[in-house]
Amino acid sequence: YGDVQPGDIAHRVPPADRLFYIQKPFHQQELLQFASALSARRQAEERAGMVRKTLQAQVEQRTVELARVSKTFQGQIAERELIEAALRESEERYRDLLESAHDLIQTVSWDGRFLFVNRAWLDTMGYTEKDIPDLRVSEIIHPDSLDLWQDALSAVVNGEVMHSMQITFLARDGRHVLVEGNLAPSRRQGYITASHGFFRDVTERRRLEEQFRQ
Repeated sequence: YGDVQPGDIAHRVPPADRLFYIQKPFHQQELLQFASALSARRQAEERAGMVRKTLQAQVEQRTVELARVSKTFQGQIAERELIEAALRESEERYRDLLESAHDLIQTVSWDGRFLFVNRAWLDTMGYTEKDIPDLRVSEIIHPDSLDLWQDALSAVVNGEVMHSMQITFLARDGRHVLVEGNLAPSRRQGYITASHGFFRDVTERRRLEEQFRQ
């Protein structure tokens, strides 16, 4: 290689990532290139190892965090399920209590739909549960009592409770049912969304009072 210049050898020697061997007799430029390739590969391997260790540590840390979050989330789910079960049980007991009451109990939305009526209400008014979804409260209020009903609703919207109000309902067969009771706001998540009515049928009592006065 006496007639070959070092610069030419540098061009003939492959880059570091493609350098596999050198030929004898060794030339200084080849040795330097070979040493540089080994150093670069060693540094690349060290950097790759550090990156792998860093990634592994991050994955392990993230796994621990996810496990902690998962455990917390599972605990929250279990707690929520217990609360929901307790609420359902409470609602069922409350509904059973309302169903067994002798008073006429109703819950009416602001658009006049019946959200709930108990058995005493159905029996007194002559309706069935299948009738309720299509029934509106305006259909069961006697025309002479509509103004009183609207005034009571206006008060309930403002959070007031109407006590001992008397109003006349219209049963399915056209009977006049005089009721007496309370109308109160129904709240959900802090907002008044409907009205609760708790009434007692006083039709017979009123008839007897009128007979007594005569």
